Amino acid sequence: MDDQEQPDMIEQEQSEVEEESNDAAVKTFNLAEGMDDEELNSMGSRLKEQVETDINSRADWLQRLENWTELATQVQKKKNHPWPGASNIKFPLLQTAAVQFHARAFPALLGNTTPVRGKVIGRDIKGIKANKADRVGTYMSYQVTYDMKDWMDDMDRNLLALPILGAIYKKTFFNPRTKQPDSISIHPRDFIINYDARDFVNSRKTHRIWKSPNEIVELQNREVYRQFDGDDVTQAPKTAAESRDKTHGLANSGKHDPYGLQELYEVHCLEDLDGDGYREPYIVTLRESDGKIFRITPAFGAGNVERDSTGKIMAITPKVYFTPYFFLPDPESKTHGLGFGTMVGPINEAVNTLINQLTDAGTLSNLQGGFLGRGIRLEGGNMKFRPGEWKQINNTGDDLRQGIFPMPTREPSNVLFQLLGTLIDSGRDLTSVQELMVGRNPGQNQPFSTSEMVMEQGLKVFNGIYKRIYRSMSHEFRLLYDVNAEYLDMQKYMTVLDDEGMEVQQALEENGPGSVMRFLAKDWNNEGFDIVPTAEPDMVAEVQRAKKAEALMAKVEMGLPINPAVALRRMLEAEQHEDIEELLKMPEPQPDPEMEMKAKELELKEVEVSLKAAETESVVMLNEAKAEELIMTSESKDVERMHTQFIKEKEARRKDFDSLTQRLKEETNAKKQTGANGGGTSTAS
Repeated sequence: MDDQEQPDMIEQEQSEVEEESNDAAVKTFNLAEGMDDEELNSMGSRLKEQVETDINSRADWLQRLENWTELATQVQKKKNHPWPGASNIKFPLLQTAAVQFHARAFPALLGNTTPVRGKVIGRDIKGIKANKADRVGTYMSYQVTYDMKDWMDDMDRNLLALPILGAIYKKTFFNPRTKQPDSISIHPRDFIINYDARDFVNSRKTHRIWKSPNEIVELQNREVYRQFDGDDVTQAPKTAAESRDKTHGLANSGKHDPYGLQELYEVHCLEDLDGDGYREPYIVTLRESDGKIFRITPAFGAGNVERDSTGKIMAITPKVYFTPYFFLPDPESKTHGLGFGTMVGPINEAVNTLINQLTDAGTLSNLQGGFLGRGIRLEGGNMKFRPGEWKQINNTGDDLRQGIFPMPTREPSNVLFQLLGTLIDSGRDLTSVQELMVGRNPGQNQPFSTSEMVMEQGLKVFNGIYKRIYRSMSHEFRLLYDVNAEYLDMQKYMTVLDDEGMEVQQALEENGPGSVMRFLAKDWNNEGFDIVPTAEPDMVAEVQRAKKAEALMAKVEMGLPINPAVALRRMLEAEQHEDIEELLKMPEPQPDPEMEMKAKELELKEVEVSLKAAETESVVMLNEAKAEELIMTSESKDVERMHTQFIKEKEARRKDFDSLTQRLKEETNAKKQTGANGGGTSTAS
């Protein structure tokens, strides 16, 4: 890595789109345009060989994947053993397990109307982090529910396919065509990673994509893909079915559709393009048939570069675009998963064999055959009988008994039938699909507590799987958060929130509308909270949620220090009521008419007391003025005596006035207190 050239590359890469979606059709930063053809051809051939090595490393896993997919989807193949048209029944054990898992998992993980929420990290005394988390959770829930129209449908399909396939992969990126984030599902067949890779993040990953010749030409015209001299993209393309046949060693017709889809590899790998001995992360798009490279773009940004104190580049970590969803961890691989197919597939095949054997035995027993001696002569060849029909022949009864020898057959074996039941029960136990778990009555005499314990134990298996899916959903939401942090349309964010919070209003009042956008942009600085699914991975049944909410309300009634409003909200959510906000909004209390009348009477009395006080004060002030006038104009002792007498009378009147005022105030307060305690009726005189 050259320290002078590398930062320029990073800054240029930041201003462009990092990766290409399957439908991308805009101009992006393509390093292949400035590279030598010989170097590109060498890189393309090397990457093509590496991808083929990755494919071969997981060939056995893919073969098992195809077998269990055919078993779960009830694919019927022509059967000629032990005779043409023999029984070919497929018992839906794997299919039932997958459907039951899907029926529980979808409402448990995605049943909430707001599937994304923010989780506060650290102390939050003023509630600033919680407000940010609520805003981000609200917007991202809107994104995956309404804006990304295929996200919920993809998750619906994934939760049905996951128990069968064992692994599903998702790719989260900014789609430059729709100008919004996207998160697409990838079938394990089209996501190529070495089966023996050390870890998922730092290993080479390849996304197999399919494009028509028209799409490739359009991308070349828009300078997204590199053009080749004399190259005809419509020449001998390979279809998806042919590629699948080649992967699994199946025969195909060898004919090519000149307008069919072409197979491309989008390889997320490490390459040393600047020749400094350090391999940086890149995304290379090449054609499977000849390894020709269409596009190279950096798979890192400025935030992925680690520097020391002097600014020297120490390491570059690749950007993460993919999220693995594993049903069960594969003990032999860190990059692949196992499904119900691996667990019950062999049992299901054994069940199919036993059912077909029992059916064929019944067929032989019901439709008997055998041998005819030479002495038996039947005109017209073979005879077929209808119920109640008798046919006339030229042989006697003794000749028929002696000349016909039925082939010895036995009725279906009871031992095989019992073994069949044992295998079915074993498969159901393994997948937690007992009769109680599928909604059937366990029996008349089984106590409710026993049934509840059986159901709870059955759900333990699913709880572990839900937690794995929960972690994967959290990782996908964090990737979506990172994409939003880089490409978010702030005007759309403000429109979706329509936030009337105190913080937003304060920013609006202090600095105007522009400050609100700057304030909300801080929601995406990845500080103070994490993004997680709303679902609780441990609570997977409506009955369990209701019991938990009821226990919480019981604690509130016991007087424990629990917020009653929060407990009531959780109770209503557990019961899945609609319009919870409207239910929790209490109407304003209506005033009591009798209390209003008494309040008015008290107000009138207070006014009267104030008027009397003002009148007394005016009389006192007038007398004081007269007394001062007499003192100033007369020096006689009578006047002085009169003044002394007047002062005494004045003090007596003031004491009487203060006593009257105090008594009126005490009477008023007593009446107010009595009205508040007695609801308007007084019990004391």
